[in-house]
Amino acid sequence: MVQAGFTKAEFDFLSLAQANSDGLVGLEVKAMNAVKGKFPDADGKYTITGKPDFDLARKLVHSEEYHRFKSNIMKLLDKFYVALEARTGNAVRTTEEQSMVGCLVAIVGIVIMILIGGVTLWVVRSRLLRALLVLKSSMVFLSDNDLEVKTPKPTEPTKSAKWPNLSSFSRTT
Repeated sequence: MVQAGFTKAEFDFLSLAQANSDGLVGLEVKAMNAVKGKFPDADGKYTITGKPDFDLARKLVHSEEYHRFKSNIMKLLDKFYVALEARTGNAVRTTEEQSMVGCLVAIVGIVIMILIGGVTLWVVRSRLLRALLVLKSSMVFLSDNDLEVKTPKPTEPTKSAKWPNLSSFSRTT
């Protein structure tokens, strides 16, 4: 139980319940021996024999003391269960909170990866594909034997100031 994380308070409830249980067992042993006709001597050992006393046995198991022992045992076990539930409930809530933080971190990570993917796609489309389209357009003009096609130079500013625009190409006739 120590390895399972039971607290001192929980052990105390169980110890007190055990003590009450021992008192209850003592009454039951006395009642069962009365049925057998055995009675305790001065040392508390059942060495005196006599006629079975069923009335004494009945009185013992239905006595106020017997029911008090039972009631105290149940109250202590209830306190034990309440303490156990509080401890385990707190542990569950803590774990759920940590799980929620983990999920939030995962969602944020996924959103960041999607954003990075979008930026990467934009960069590829705006820089690489646009440059390839400009090159293709120039190649089409050249394939039509239009050797006077103007192709923008990499350092030459264009409309977008960063990348060449297809409208900057023109045929000279």
